[in-house]
Amino acid sequence: MQFSLDEDEFGRLVCLISDGPTRATVTAANAIEAARELSAAIQSALSAGTGEGFWEESGGQYRWLFRRENDRLRIVILWSIGTLTGWENKFWVECEAAPFARLVGEELRRRGFDASGLPGEAPPVAVSAAALRLHLAYSAWASRRLLEAASRLTEAERTRDFATADKSVLGTLLHLFAADRIWLRRLRGESASSFLNEDERRWDLLEAEWPPLWQAWQDWAFSVQDDGARRPVRYFDLQGNPSEQPVWQIVLHVVNHATHHRGQVAGFLRAMGHRPPPLDLIRYYRELGS
Repeated sequence: MQFSLDEDEFGRLVCLISDGPTRATVTAANAIEAARELSAAIQSALSAGTGEGFWEESGGQYRWLFRRENDRLRIVILWSIGTLTGWENKFWVECEAAPFARLVGEELRRRGFDASGLPGEAPPVAVSAAALRLHLAYSAWASRRLLEAASRLTEAERTRDFATADKSVLGTLLHLFAADRIWLRRLRGESASSFLNEDERRWDLLEAEWPPLWQAWQDWAFSVQDDGARRPVRYFDLQGNPSEQPVWQIVLHVVNHATHHRGQVAGFLRAMGHRPPPLDLIRYYRELGS
């Protein structure tokens, strides 16, 4: 039996389930509610013998049916686009109840969802709180170096269009700043409905507000312990879709996202005849050790 859970770029929960040649892909528009429905249905089947859950989609809904007989579990997945069409069978299999419940519990926990009541151990913290603090400090160090390099450019150079998504040195650094800001707001549980307003697309805003934001990240990071690094964070993306990830995954995303865009700006500097500052992680490690 194969079972996996992931989220797509729209925040939908995507389940791949298969047993030999029998396989299905099941999706849900609301990942958090879908995870709860699935967990509750399996818990009900384990304790009472039967369980049922629904995954809502824009064009219809999936229906999960579980029936346990002794140590065997029957799994049926149906699909319907409305009461007039009835239910279409998408998947049917029988398997060992306990191993399947453990597999689902582990997948839910891997994605940061609550799986209390299901067997299986919580995954270990993939990255310690100390490692998260270290790499957030690295990201601030690298961004500060790039901001200083950009401060020596002319206005024409900072706004030169390189035909990328954020177009210019200024546009890319503003994108980086806005991403740093919105993810910290999400981690703090604050409202984060807007990314970057038009009146914020200014160089002086970067110089004034980005350095305090780096410090705010460090202050937040020092409040996180190893158990807090695994804490699930629920938030809404910029399209209003609910999502949920553990703290450590969000922090690694923030650092990786910044590294990607810093590389773009370093390339812009070279294209204009300027030597970008060293930004490699190993350079930061060496400086710490010196």
